[in-house]
Amino acid sequence: SDESVVAAIKRLSKTYAMLDRGPMLNETSVLMSMHVLQGRSAREVIDDLEALFARHYLDYRAKRPSEG
Repeated sequence: SDESVVAAIKRLSKTYAMLDRGPMLNETSVLMSMHVLQGRSAREVIDDLEALFARHYLDYRAKRPSEG
């Protein structure tokens, strides 16, 4: 797809609305600058962002008592 990195961040932020973005901010901006300043492809950066959000989501789930 031709999704932009900014659009991907917005989409992931909605999908993972329960996450505290603070701890992710640094990694997110590193990825963003790799794309903007170093010309890394949006596709690669979006893949990394998806992995980043998923990893933080797993941490979030692990820290909560299981529900249901």
